[in-house]
Amino acid sequence: MKQILFFSILLGLFSFQSQAQGPLNKITESRFMQELDSIKIRAEKSVRDFKAIQHLYTEEDVKLVSDSYDASAGLFNNMLLIVKEDLLDKKKRKFIREFPEDYSKQMMADLYQAKIFYETNYMADVTMVTNGQVTGFAWLGTAIMVFELAKEGWAVLQQVKEGWDDLKEGAIDKRLIERYRFRLWEEL
Repeated sequence: MKQILFFSILLGLFSFQSQAQGPLNKITESRFMQELDSIKIRAEKSVRDFKAIQHLYTEEDVKLVSDSYDASAGLFNNMLLIVKEDLLDKKKRKFIREFPEDYSKQMMADLYQAKIFYETNYMADVTMVTNGQVTGFAWLGTAIMVFELAKEGWAVLQQVKEGWDDLKEGAIDKRLIERYRFRLWEEL
């Protein structure tokens, strides 16, 4: 009897946790987040490529490239923190559910600004310092696809009815922030 009660409690806890993770799963499994992850991987590869040859450049040039990368990464990471704050704020969650396209447009505008900053800073600096040997990640086609996927991703959230109010900060940190954040220069 105690075993049945114990397993019932475990099953109930698992069900509650799964329900609470529904919206977070929808976000992290979306094509938008997969594409953002792909962008992050390519940008970080550019840093590793530069680091492999950084001994060929002056300390000032290396600092210029590392600072511009960290500033760019900071903008992308800030976007994730904004999403986290929005998911933890009850009023903002309601807005996301009711107006996913409007929320998507704001996220796309933020992503576009981060893209422009990346191109005019890190990408320009690393290309200049290496005379084109390392160029950074070109966004042209990918940015358009990411913007389209953002609309689709946030629209999915509108369909999720259960679990919104049970989102936990730790789960968001683990499944969204840590997984998708751009690692800084020293971490690569």
